[in-house]
Amino acid sequence: MSKKLFTNDNVYTPGSSRFLSILSWSVSAVLLLFLCLAHIFVMLCFSLNWYVSAIVAPIALLVSLIVGSWLARREGLIGWQGITPSLIALTVVGASLFLASKFFDMSWDGLWYH
Repeated sequence: MSKKLFTNDNVYTPGSSRFLSILSWSVSAVLLLFLCLAHIFVMLCFSLNWYVSAIVAPIALLVSLIVGSWLARREGLIGWQGITPSLIALTVVGASLFLASKFFDMSWDGLWYH
């Protein structure tokens, strides 16, 4: 007699461990993919001797949000649950940009690389 680890009832209800696991991994994947894609796009611009456009970061964010939504839906999250990881990641990025805009290092050694 074998026991099923996950049954079909209440697997994807908010608050269940399976739901939280999928949500956490999807949000982490979106944030990591955003950083990786932004870095790859910038390095591609450098290697092709192009100027780095201001559109690089928004494109990397958009692609990572789409992939995060696809990943969540592939794992079985549907409806609002399917876009929840992308919304959480977008909130984290927005909060980070807001906090970063409030701080600027004006010390004598903070501007040497700008």
